[in-house]
Amino acid sequence: MTDVIICNTKYKYDKTLSPGQEVVEVQGANGAKSIAYKIIKKNGAIISKTILSEDRYNPMTKVIRTGSKK
Repeated sequence: MTDVIICNTKYKYDKTLSPGQEVVEVQGANGAKSIAYKIIKKNGAIISKTILSEDRYNPMTKVIRTGSKK
């Protein structure tokens, strides 16, 4: 089982950029949470379900510089 953890976006004001202009400083990436199971079945019925591992990969924040030059 895997779930996606959506990354956040952070805006930084930059006086060297014109208003409305944006530059992606850090691309960012989604994270994930996964659980691996060992499932044993007998005659099609689950008789055992054991968690083998649980992993979490943190998202990386997307950073965008936005213009605030006057």
